[in-house]
Amino acid sequence: MNWSFIEKVVKLALEEDLGARGDLTTSALFPDDGWRAQAEIIARQRGVLAGQDLVKAVFKVLDDRIMVENEVENGDEFTVGQRIFLIEGSLKTVLEGERTALNFLSHLSGIATFTRKCVQEVKPFGVLIRDTRKTHPGIRLLEKEAVKIGGGTNHRSGLFDGVLVKDNHLKAFQNPVEAITRIRKTLPGWEIEVEVESLEQLRKLLPQLPDVVMLDNFGDEEIEEAVKLIDGRAKIEVSGGVTFERLRKIASLGVDYISLSAITMAAPPVDFSLEVMAVQKGID
Repeated sequence: MNWSFIEKVVKLALEEDLGARGDLTTSALFPDDGWRAQAEIIARQRGVLAGQDLVKAVFKVLDDRIMVENEVENGDEFTVGQRIFLIEGSLKTVLEGERTALNFLSHLSGIATFTRKCVQEVKPFGVLIRDTRKTHPGIRLLEKEAVKIGGGTNHRSGLFDGVLVKDNHLKAFQNPVEAITRIRKTLPGWEIEVEVESLEQLRKLLPQLPDVVMLDNFGDEEIEEAVKLIDGRAKIEVSGGVTFERLRKIASLGVDYISLSAITMAAPPVDFSLEVMAVQKGID
């Protein structure tokens, strides 16, 4: 992950929490910043770690003298009560960065944890779990990185790095085969994916299939029929209306990808706690 991007996101998050006045409580209690602390971040739940670099960046942006050591790596599984980070430095810095660091860690580890669960569910069928562009504004790259850490596959990062003809494109253009032809002439070499919302729309594509067909909100029987119609001539992605409970069934039907927004938009956060273990008055 690009450090300049991480630093930019972290600074915005800290500005949101500290504002123009900073941490009023900590500044009132420890005005001279001569207090040193040793603290740890521990897991309150099982999970898969993501957001390691964000935690370090939060404290380093506040004070580059602070020591932050991770005892678990991104992608590793951890257990309840396990220490994830050891932090030593200014008590003021520890307290100022606590919530911002935990917010990043909880959210991104939640994405990695839920993604890993989905990936394991479809593993016997060789199907890839993909994310979507349904992400929280401003932190899409962080969320997509957490998906990869969890074992998932990134779909396009934005409108700029992938071709996906969706329903509203076709409402305006109307002829899906001609749309594919035009894109291939305009963007030679790019993979083309086309979204269809019914078997009727799919049949219109059969004379010239794109590289990937996205079946949007298809039921299980419709997916089975679509797989037969495409007959291996294009990759198949299932999207829309996908829940964890449906994953195994969908994966068994012969598709290549399953994309679901829940891994970025609805993954339960993992609970972590920052605990100060020791404090001493030192020399700043």
